[in-house]
Amino acid sequence: MSVSRPDPPPAGEWGPPEIPRNQLSSWGTIAEVFASHRSPRYAALAKALAGDRRIEEVGPPLLVLAAVRLAALEGRATDPWGGDAGAFRSDVVALGDEIAGRVRRGLVQFTEPLRVADLLPGLFLASRRYPGLPVHLVEGGSCAGILLAPDRFEVTYPQARWRPEGAAASLTSDLDVPPGLLDGELKIVRRVGIDLAPVDPADPASATLLRSFVWEGDPAREQRLLDALRAVAGQPREVLEGYAEELLPEVVGELVSAGNLTVVIDSAFSQYLPLQRALAMAAQVKRLAARGPVVAITRRALAPRPDFPCAIQVSDLTRPWNLTFADGDILCERTRWLGGSW
Repeated sequence: MSVSRPDPPPAGEWGPPEIPRNQLSSWGTIAEVFASHRSPRYAALAKALAGDRRIEEVGPPLLVLAAVRLAALEGRATDPWGGDAGAFRSDVVALGDEIAGRVRRGLVQFTEPLRVADLLPGLFLASRRYPGLPVHLVEGGSCAGILLAPDRFEVTYPQARWRPEGAAASLTSDLDVPPGLLDGELKIVRRVGIDLAPVDPADPASATLLRSFVWEGDPAREQRLLDALRAVAGQPREVLEGYAEELLPEVVGELVSAGNLTVVIDSAFSQYLPLQRALAMAAQVKRLAARGPVVAITRRALAPRPDFPCAIQVSDLTRPWNLTFADGDILCERTRWLGGSW
């Protein structure tokens, strides 16, 4: 079977171009996205609401859906997982001020633990570039910090398995990681997360908030999230509250040295930044990479592809090199190994 590989950026490139978000910006286009991600009731709801000017003007579909579902989880609205368009319209009106506040803030706190499975190969590819160096993880838009704790998960792939000693939850991924890539030690010695509204994974209210962003269609999605939150609760990490484009270069500047490998995780947070701010942040980090090894692992959309819209890349910013090693859907439930020279 021939696999279509996304066009990679230049070697060592980081700082994605403006990511096309048109598929998520209206009820009509997001109906197709939900359908392709096995969320049939969300797809039907979005299709029924498409063209409803009153609903379209309220705000981005993902934020509006999450606001209504949070109210439903708290017993204040009808659960949109049922796909009842009439009830949803009524709830949007009743929750008008609340939804408007959420839209103004603009925080999409979608958290998918399966992104750990996409991240791990990138971490090992980075470590192969700088063998023996301890790893410092830095993540922008870290939310509950799940990606800062990959060693809390046992991950089973078709041909490989990651079994760290401290694993407290299990994930199964269809990503066809080559046997042997995950061999060797991955020594993570420092973890720093940056978020506008950090989430405490041990707080039950946090679990409710993050559940509101889960897409319907597969009960395993919620359970996977709850298991992941329990796995990372109480794990040591540093969390900074603020704008990632301002704080991330400062953190990298503090951490980077010749004696460690600094890995920057960008699991789509930069897509929410204005283009010029994202590029300025990336330029600052690249300059800092002259002081010591810095590698970026990114998840971004390179083209409007309905089945595999997200490309996962590892970019060495110190010794310029770039590899798009996998791609997948938005929920990481369908992925493809693209391989490459490593």
